[in-house]
Amino acid sequence: MTESNKITVTVEIENMTIGDLELLDQAGRNELPASDLVAFLDRIVVEDARSLPITTLPQIVQALQEAVEQSTNPGTAEGN
Repeated sequence: MTESNKITVTVEIENMTIGDLELLDQAGRNELPASDLVAFLDRIVVEDARSLPITTLPQIVQALQEAVEQSTNPGTAEGN
């Protein structure tokens, strides 16, 4: 994928619940079933996660990490 057709990934952190931390923990241990991961991504990714290329997974993870970091440490957001 070239820079000119790179997909922008946006996550809706508001769609994440405290219980999702358990899912992320399972994912970190490679114990999360793929169907649960896809359902989670469908809920938090603005785009239709199921139709995104698998190569966007690193972008999704990065966007999620940034959104979680920003929500748990709002003072670190740009401009604050």
